Amino acid sequence: MKLLYTFFISLFLVACKVTGVSESELLNDTGAVKGVDYLLNNGVSSDALDVIGNTMSKHLNNVAETNLLTKEHVNTLIDSYILKMGESEKQSKDDVPHIQSLLNSGTQTLSYAKTEKTAEVNLCENWDIYTIAGQNNGAGWVVRSKTGYNHATGFVTLPSNISITSNEVPYVMFGGSTTNTGMYTDAGVFYRLATNKWNIFYNFYLKVGATWKRYWNHVELPGNLTKIYLSYTVDNIQTPDQGNEERVTITVINSLTWQTLATLTARTAYNYVYDDFSNFGIYRATTLAQSNEDLTNGSYIENVKWNNVYLYSPVGYWPWNCTRTANAGKYYKDVHWDKIIVNSYSPWTDDDISIHY
Repeated sequence: MKLLYTFFISLFLVACKVTGVSESELLNDTGAVKGVDYLLNNGVSSDALDVIGNTMSKHLNNVAETNLLTKEHVNTLIDSYILKMGESEKQSKDDVPHIQSLLNSGTQTLSYAKTEKTAEVNLCENWDIYTIAGQNNGAGWVVRSKTGYNHATGFVTLPSNISITSNEVPYVMFGGSTTNTGMYTDAGVFYRLATNKWNIFYNFYLKVGATWKRYWNHVELPGNLTKIYLSYTVDNIQTPDQGNEERVTITVINSLTWQTLATLTARTAYNYVYDDFSNFGIYRATTLAQSNEDLTNGSYIENVKWNNVYLYSPVGYWPWNCTRTANAGKYYKDVHWDKIIVNSYSPWTDDDISIHY
């Protein structure tokens, strides 16, 4: 498999547009390149840096140190740069116009080997691949927050093309779970083939003793939806009759007209989430679920786009960026990974995902 390594390539190349840096300013007294200590200390060879030139070496060091890139990831970037500039262009490797032409050339595709498999990895936290025992219900793309958040919002462009059978259900959703696995929720929208319409839903699980209790509801939304705004909230509330309760609320708004289309709320007398939400994290997902797994039947969804996703806690709100992300990646098993296409992303406020069986 291949990785769209756009984020770090962009950081690498944007940094290289800096002008006014002479070669003498980049060299120390012994003639070695200044400002590459992070690369050299992490095992990147000076020979590799010689190939890409002084300017590129210095700025690659800045990108690598800022984002804690490993030796393997740095070498992947170097190999890609060498491949892109071509043998005939190596003499111009320190030229700003040449670096600008690389920047303008668009997305580059790189591979990164993880153990014995080729995995897709984004180092803005962990874009990775996940194996979960017992999951054989289709492929999905999931971004998970760190703990401490109870509310998330985001704009969603629904799939530009859908081709499914009665065996599939596309879901675009937020969700959340406690670290003690006592509670988890899914809430968002799914597409129902029988009516060719999207539905708002929640799917709320609580563990009571050895038994999981499920709370499920859905409501059909108006037809011809293309763009929506999703709002997902988990609250601890006090009620006179039940005491502490968990409450999950999902709202769907037509982002073109800003009309609220539907809100669903689930409540239960069981209380698993701490008041400060330090044991609760949020995720967002794009999935193509199957009743009976068949990964070669030709079904697909294309270009599900999340944009401007925000996380909220009792003390504030922020764009869903790297520092607030636990991990992101492809689920569930190795047979699913190449079915998920990451068209583009900006960690982790935005992504564009397609799934093809």
